[in-house]
Amino acid sequence: MMASLKMKYQNRSGGTGWRPSVPLLNSLGESGGFCVNCGEDTDGIAPDGMRYPCPHCGKSKVYGKGSLIAMKVAYRTDAELYSQFVEQHGEIIHAGISYALASDPELSNHVLPDHLDGYVEWTASAMDIYGNEYVIKWHFDATLSREIDDAGNLPWDRPSSVIPV
Repeated sequence: MMASLKMKYQNRSGGTGWRPSVPLLNSLGESGGFCVNCGEDTDGIAPDGMRYPCPHCGKSKVYGKGSLIAMKVAYRTDAELYSQFVEQHGEIIHAGISYALASDPELSNHVLPDHLDGYVEWTASAMDIYGNEYVIKWHFDATLSREIDDAGNLPWDRPSSVIPV
């Protein structure tokens, strides 16, 4: 198995675990499963199986393909889709992470908090290279937004926030 088809992560309790990619799961047979503890795949697991004992590490952390997808443990590595979004709508880097815009930014009708009085909000949907979905938000001074005839001239390279969906 290629290392790029699974990734190590820190779980909620502070321990580490493994996440399979959707392509890895698709490469497994009908009864393939994946251990979220050690990152090894195994056979003989029902698609909706949960907490089977792992023949590699012994922990009851093997899940079937369907369970991993339903629990949103599996991640996408759809580089082609990412590239397509970048080509169509652009790419934003925020806090050192790249996001492909999945839509053009649109003026939001959200009511902003008091500390953003005099600002307008723009939002766009986005994804990271793993296929995780986000909403990108920009806050611009309302005066600046009105003075610029073409929204393409706003400073889009400085988003205010990136929010997981």
